[in-house]
Amino acid sequence: MSKLNMNAILFNAGGVAVLLTAVGYMGYSFFVTERVPHCSARYPAGQQFAFDSDKGKPLSPIEFQARAGLREWGVLQNAKIGTTTDGPAGGVMEVSLATTGDEDKADQNGVGFLWQPGDMSTANSACLSYSVFIPEGFTFSEPGYLPGLFGAADTAQLDESQPADGFAVRMGWAQKGEIGAEVRSPATAGYWQTSDRRAHWPLGRWVSIEQEVTLNTPGSVDGVMRIWIDGALTVESNVVNLRSTPQSTLSGVVSEIGYARTASEVSAIKVSPFIIQWQ
Repeated sequence: MSKLNMNAILFNAGGVAVLLTAVGYMGYSFFVTERVPHCSARYPAGQQFAFDSDKGKPLSPIEFQARAGLREWGVLQNAKIGTTTDGPAGGVMEVSLATTGDEDKADQNGVGFLWQPGDMSTANSACLSYSVFIPEGFTFSEPGYLPGLFGAADTAQLDESQPADGFAVRMGWAQKGEIGAEVRSPATAGYWQTSDRRAHWPLGRWVSIEQEVTLNTPGSVDGVMRIWIDGALTVESNVVNLRSTPQSTLSGVVSEIGYARTASEVSAIKVSPFIIQWQ
């Protein structure tokens, strides 16, 4: 075999190898999602909404109500701060879910309050982390809410289905128990963002949650929302539209725990203290 033919064969073989490598990489990229580290490991130290007092004792109902601020409901009636030996360290909030007996306030069947930890107006993204315990037998017969991130100069906007100048990304469960978040913003009257795999909430044990929100550029749909469950990236969207103006910024945590419309069964959910980090 001539030297020229041998060089041609080697050249062609090298080209085939490069082509196969490229095709293999494209196939891998199509079927395998690159793992994004959970947000609490990537953000600077944050602040905690603790459920115990400066003396290390669980907050009394009056102390908790004072810490919850003016926009609260159900704190005295439905929330109890205690401790646990089978879950996260520190105080634990147990929220009773039951009908309110008031049709106009049927959605206030658990607790609701806001936590605005400090000046987050310069932050482009935030990370919220906590743990939740949903008991065995919880049927998810109605959708419901858990704490999530929000931004609003006027907190009354959070009660609107489509806020004019604010946004909220409420964690929660769908009617069959799927993990996800409800997104409300000037661009939408609210939609449910869940995972492609339709992951469901585990019952009867503590589950760690991390929610990351990155603001979009006004006029663009380039915001990000991610949810990690027990350290695994479960929900992700890179086309989130939360704001239309630069003045719409991150504010803190909208803590609403309960059924979205009305309590369908009497139950109780436990939640650990919240930690928020931003950058």
